[in-house]
Amino acid sequence: MLVVGLAIAQNPFGGDDGGFITSNKGFAKCENSVAKNLGKAAACILGCHKKRAKRSLADDTAEDNCENNLPASADCKGKYDTATGNASKINADCPSCLDSTARANLFDTVEGLIDGNNDKIYCAGTTPWGGDDTGVLPPDKDSTKCETGVGKAAAKAIACIIKCHKARHPGSSPTTAPRTTARRVPRRRPAWARTTTAVANATNHAVGKEKP
Repeated sequence: MLVVGLAIAQNPFGGDDGGFITSNKGFAKCENSVAKNLGKAAACILGCHKKRAKRSLADDTAEDNCENNLPASADCKGKYDTATGNASKINADCPSCLDSTARANLFDTVEGLIDGNNDKIYCAGTTPWGGDDTGVLPPDKDSTKCETGVGKAAAKAIACIIKCHKARHPGSSPTTAPRTTARRVPRRRPAWARTTTAVANATNHAVGKEKP
C-alpha cells in the first residue's frame, strides 16, 4: 500500500489505481508524507531481509526486531511512526481516512505484502526463511548477491512508483499518461516486479477514500 491516494469527491485517481485526488493542500501534504515514509519503510523492511539473507541477522527473531520490535525510532516501524504518528508534523493535516489508526495499519499492510511475497525474491535454496516470511535462505554467495540485489532494486522501484503517484497532484501531471509512461515496464514481468507494483499501488486503494 505504498502510494497514497488523494481524496476528493468525483475526482478518482484514474487508470488502474484506487483512491482520489484532493485539492486540499493540507490533505495532500499528509498523504504525500505518508506515501513517502511508506516507501522508506518498505526499503527498511527489504533491508532487514537483506541482512537476514547475508546472515547478519541470526534468525527470524532478530529480523523481526529489525522491522518492528525495537525501541521507538530504532526499527522500521518506529521510524515510520515517528514521521507519521500522532506526534508528527503532519498529524493535524491528515483527513479522516488517514487518522492515526489508518496510518499505523498501512505499515502492517506493507510489511505483510513484503513478507508474504519474500519467496518471489529469495527463491534459491532449501532452508525455510522462518517465521511469517515466505521464501528460503540463499545457499551460496552467488545466490545471495543476486537476490539481495533484486531486493535493493525492488525498494528503488517502489520509491519510483510513489514518486509517479505524487506527480498526479494538481499542478503536477494533469493526466494519467505521464505517470503511466514513467513507470512503464515490459508486459511480462518477473514475479518480484509484480510484487513491487502491488506494494506501491496498495496504498492508493486503502487511503484515498476521504470525500470532504
